[in-house]
Amino acid sequence: MKQRRVSSSLSRTGASHSKPPQLLDKLEVTPTLTFVTPDVMLSKRPSAFATLLIAMWRVAPPHPMEICYLCSKIREHQVKTVIAKNRGKLIDLRELFHYRELLWMLAYRDYRVRYANTYLGFGWAVIQPLLTLIIFILVFNKAAKVQTGETPYAVFAMTGMWAWSYFAYVLTQAGQSVIGAQSLITKVYFPRIIIPVSKSIVGFIDFLISLLMLTTLMVYHRTAPAATFPFVLLFIFGIILFSNAVGIWFSALTIRFRDLTYVIPFIAQLGIYVSPVAYPSTLIPEQYKALYYLNPMAAIIDGVRWSLLGEPLPETRYLLYSAAITLVLLLSGIYYFRRVERVMADIL
Repeated sequence: MKQRRVSSSLSRTGASHSKPPQLLDKLEVTPTLTFVTPDVMLSKRPSAFATLLIAMWRVAPPHPMEICYLCSKIREHQVKTVIAKNRGKLIDLRELFHYRELLWMLAYRDYRVRYANTYLGFGWAVIQPLLTLIIFILVFNKAAKVQTGETPYAVFAMTGMWAWSYFAYVLTQAGQSVIGAQSLITKVYFPRIIIPVSKSIVGFIDFLISLLMLTTLMVYHRTAPAATFPFVLLFIFGIILFSNAVGIWFSALTIRFRDLTYVIPFIAQLGIYVSPVAYPSTLIPEQYKALYYLNPMAAIIDGVRWSLLGEPLPETRYLLYSAAITLVLLLSGIYYFRRVERVMADIL
């Protein structure tokens, strides 16, 4: 029989005063150890209690007396059980940094699930935008005769799709992310905002593939980047902020209003036509532009085209509208999410 590496000197009939296994004696417990209820997880560092039990269980199931001894040793050092409160803080960056490994783990899990058991794998990230681009060329360029000046229409449309694809992915995935993580939310504690934010990390896969397709089209059509190319990083940052702002808002709203899970895909489909993805914003009549640019993605997509292709940049006031709306949505979304987070487990 395989001998246990962690064996108790307590007999099964057991002398209650026998010395526990040597591994238990090495446990270091400090008076400042703090747990977060109800999940018995440490707020400052991993739980020595849970770590030791897992190590023992991997070798062989621990004897109940071993667990009792460990609990009594922790109580001797006056371990306090508290409920952490972050009132007054819009978001606890220190706590998010503490759970950064969980953020990457959730993102990696979504990546594996998305392309698991598929024959084409990453090929779907190429086929979908490619088919959409072909439809745009047939409908807007050939049938509707949309003119894009000196810029080839394929490059023009792909630039808009590159910016829009990331936003559409984060909107659809983050908006329904909390509903899909019910089993995780109701069992363990962690900052719930990690769930929708993790979707924005996975979205970079399609974002980079679309960028590769755009680069290929620019090389094929011999379209050189404009001198304002470095400013594209500023608009990419705007896409990330606005995508997360909308994703956080919908992820919190869908907890109370489940009908939104059916509305979100419709918004993503409709938004591509009310944003200058397949057509230039110069076609919008002047009297409607103030209303049109209430959609922050409109100014962002125009900004991406300006930085990459040298297309006209919207008026400064429209860019300020986009920045202000994005900032308000992000801060208010985080605030509302934090309020819903308190009762999230009960609602789900």
